[in-house]
Amino acid sequence: MGKVFDAVKHLLVEEDSEDKKEEKDKKEQKIEDKIPAKDPEPVVSKPTVPDVGMDKDTEALRTKLVQTVMENAGDYIKFSDMVESLRAMIPDERTCYKAAFTAVSKTSSITVDSLVTSLEGSIKALDGEVDKFQNTIQERQADIDNLRKQVQEKNDQIVKLQNEIKELLAKIDDETRKNDQVGVNFDRAVKSAKYNFESLITKVNSYLGGSKNDGNA
Repeated sequence: MGKVFDAVKHLLVEEDSEDKKEEKDKKEQKIEDKIPAKDPEPVVSKPTVPDVGMDKDTEALRTKLVQTVMENAGDYIKFSDMVESLRAMIPDERTCYKAAFTAVSKTSSITVDSLVTSLEGSIKALDGEVDKFQNTIQERQADIDNLRKQVQEKNDQIVKLQNEIKELLAKIDDETRKNDQVGVNFDRAVKSAKYNFESLITKVNSYLGGSKNDGNA
C-alpha cells in the first residue's frame, strides 16, 4: 500500500508544480492577451442515465446488470477499486482518476487503452444481456399468446355450448307444448269415448227395454 500512496503523493506534487508554472505563465502574458480568447473546451464527462422516476426494482435491476457485465472487465475493475479507495482522500474526480491510474500502473500493465477496452467489453456484454432479455420476452410472449389462444378456444366452446343449450331449451319447450297438447287431446278423447259409450247404453236400454247400466241407477 506504501507504493500506492507514494504514487499518489508524487502525482499531487507534480500537479502542484504545474499549478505554480501556470501562475507564472499568466504573469508573463503580453498585451495580445486582450484579444478575445476562444471558449474553453467543455470537460468531457462520462455519460449517465437519468435516475428520475427510477424505482427500487429498476435500480436493483440496473445494479445486477452492471455487476454481471463487469465480471470480465479485468483491468477496469482494478482501476475502479482504486478510485473508490482514494475517493474520500481525493474528492476531485479528475485528480482521483489520475492518482488511481498512476497507483495501479505501478503494480500492473494497465494502460488507458486497456481500460477503454474493458469498458467496451462491458458494453458488448450488456448488449448480450439485451439479446437474452429479448429472447426471454419473446418466449414469455409466446406463452401469453398460447394462453390467449386457450381463452379463445374456451370462449368458442362456451358459445357453442350456449347455442346447444338454446337448442335444447327450444326443444324442451317444443316437447313440453306437444306433451301438453297430447294430454289435452287424450283427455278430450277419453271424455268423448266415455260419452259415446254412455249414449250407446242409453240407446240399448231405451230401444231394447233394458235397465242395466243406464246411467240412472
